[in-house]
Amino acid sequence: MYIYESMNHKTNLKYVGSCERPEHKSKTYFGSARSITQDIKANGHKHYSKKVLSTHETRDELREAEFQWHKKLDVVNDSSYINKTYGAEDRGTLGYKYTGEQSRTLSAALKGKKRKPTTLKAQSNRMKGKKPSELTLAKIRLTKAINAVKNCSGIRKRNNSWCLRIFFYGTEISESYHGVNSFEDVRQSYRDRMRSVIAHYEEDVRNLEQEEMINNLDKDITIIPWEKPVLTQRGYTQCPYNNKLSNAQYACTKNGKTIVKSLGVHPSKYAARLKALKWWNKFERIGWTNAELVDQNLAFFKALNEKKS
Repeated sequence: MYIYESMNHKTNLKYVGSCERPEHKSKTYFGSARSITQDIKANGHKHYSKKVLSTHETRDELREAEFQWHKKLDVVNDSSYINKTYGAEDRGTLGYKYTGEQSRTLSAALKGKKRKPTTLKAQSNRMKGKKPSELTLAKIRLTKAINAVKNCSGIRKRNNSWCLRIFFYGTEISESYHGVNSFEDVRQSYRDRMRSVIAHYEEDVRNLEQEEMINNLDKDITIIPWEKPVLTQRGYTQCPYNNKLSNAQYACTKNGKTIVKSLGVHPSKYAARLKALKWWNKFERIGWTNAELVDQNLAFFKALNEKKS
C-alpha cells in the first residue's frame, strides 16, 4: 500500500492518490480520476509518470496519510493538481466547492429523504473532536432564527393565552398574549420581534466572513526573503611597478561584452577591495548605507589587512 503522485507530461497536471496493491503489480496505475482513466483509455499511458510518496501497512494508515499529503500539498487550491477534495472516500467531499446550481440540484434531490443510521453515525464520528469556528456558529444561529420564523416554532398555546419564546444569543425572552388575540396577530408580533434578532445575526455573519477573507488573503501572500548580494570578485590586482601597491578593479558586462574598469591605485588590498565594493554598490544601484552588506565584505577586508600586518 502506498501514496503516489502521478503526472501527465503533456498537460503538466498532477494527481495525488493511494493504491492498496503492491507497487510492482500496479506500475500502470496512475489514478482513478475520470480525466486520467479516459485519457489513458484513448491515448495510452506513455506520457504518464508516477513517484511513490510514502508506503504503509494498513488501510487506516493509508487513508490518513493520503489526507495528510493532500493537506500538505494543498491539492484543492493548487491549479497544478486535478484533485478536487482532501483525502479519500472516508473524507467525503472535504474541500470541494459546489457551484450555486449544483447546490440547488443536490438540495432538491435530498429534500424529504431520511439519512440512514449508519450514515449519521459516520458523519458524527467524522466531526468528533472538531470545534466549529465562530463563523460556522454564527451561520447556525442565523439559520435557526430564520427557520423559527418560517415554522413559528417560538409560538406556544397555553390554556387561554399565547406564549412567545425568542432566543437571542442563547438567552430566552418570553412574552405572553391573551387568548382573545388570533394566531395571525401573534405570528405577526413574533415576526416583528425576530426581525431585529435576524438583523443582528446577519451582521455577525458578514463581519466574520470579512475577517475570514482577510485572513485567507494573508495566507495566500507569500513573502520572498531578499537575498543579500555579496561581492564575489576579487576586486584588486598587484600593481606591476610596485609590489606594495594594489590596483582596484571591477569587471562588468556591457552591451554583451565584459569590460574591466580600473578604479585607481591604493596602498593596500583592503583599500583596493573597499573601493571596488563602493563602485559595485553604485553600479548595481545598492545603497552604500546597507550595513549588513558592508559588514559581510568588511569581514573579508579586515582578514586581509590582519594577514598583511
